[in-house]
Amino acid sequence: MNILIVDDDNDKIAKIVSVIKAVSEKINIDTVIDSISAQIQLKRIKYDLLILDLLLPIRSNQEPVPNGGELLLKEITRNKTLKTPTIIVGITQFEEYKNNFSSIWKLLFFNDYNWITELTQIIEHTERSNLFTSDLYKQKKPTIIVEGPTDAIIIREAIQLFKPEFLDKIEIKSQKSAGASWVANQIVVWANSLNKDSDGKLIKCVGLLDGDQAGIDANTEINRVIKTDSSSANSFKIFKLKPDYAENIIPICQKGLTIPITLEELYPPKLWRYAETKNWLEERSKMDVLLKDPKDWNKWDETLKDYINRIGLSSDESIYLKTFKLSSKEKVVKYIIALENEEKIKILRNFKKLVTDMIAYLIK
Repeated sequence: MNILIVDDDNDKIAKIVSVIKAVSEKINIDTVIDSISAQIQLKRIKYDLLILDLLLPIRSNQEPVPNGGELLLKEITRNKTLKTPTIIVGITQFEEYKNNFSSIWKLLFFNDYNWITELTQIIEHTERSNLFTSDLYKQKKPTIIVEGPTDAIIIREAIQLFKPEFLDKIEIKSQKSAGASWVANQIVVWANSLNKDSDGKLIKCVGLLDGDQAGIDANTEINRVIKTDSSSANSFKIFKLKPDYAENIIPICQKGLTIPITLEELYPPKLWRYAETKNWLEERSKMDVLLKDPKDWNKWDETLKDYINRIGLSSDESIYLKTFKLSSKEKVVKYIIALENEEKIKILRNFKKLVTDMIAYLIK
């Protein structure tokens, strides 16, 4: 049985997943946090049950709107390319939004304890009614969850180069415009699902987060929702990108700058210089936030540019003061994938330690 949860509240998602898993461990659960992502999923998969929040963002990184769930329901009815779920259930903790839903489907109130019993009955009914027609339960694999499709392509390529024997044993998961908050959302679902293999052993998951503010916020959210002393915490590990995985960044940090580490910072200077010739790079905004110790910069006597020049970055180091344009990330990935293996290994050499560490956790 396939269930899609559309909700941007991780606390609520965690409780919904727990209710689902109490009915059956053999239920496939997907979750998205906005209407557009839900439509992408509904184009791909026929879901037996859709659990839909009423207060919902239209797109990722937008504020929820009171009629977000209602608008998605209308789009499911209007857009024939979307596979209509067999059963749709609305769920909200705000009674003032109860009219923002369809009269056809059941609406549950999250602040009413009865929602657990009602949702349980709906899941049990859906499971029974689809016993012979629904997709078979797909056994989970150890999974790496990343912030975007280009990240997924590069991680897969690195595994193929450095740990090819594990490529078929691991799933790499992402979606378009996913981002760090989406990774946090997926980790919450995974942790509360407590997926187990045929021997009853927990199947592990890795969340790979950039070392920027969005990655820090996502990690904080995960730690808030999932208690470190719970059994759920044993099913996943967060890998935060840091200079340890980017040897070319370490000398820059030693000179007093803190570069937020994304997958692109793991690429060597040679690739960054090529990217510069292709106009794939741009200046970073708010350069002063890169200062490890701002007290070392006397802003009254020298410009920020003069200060950075004074700390003595080499040409290979100074190029990392720029960043990849969002529009160029797919281009650089296509360029890397098209390289011969020998050159590809050089470009992705920093990824060897990263994928080795992640696989060591996932497969023990």
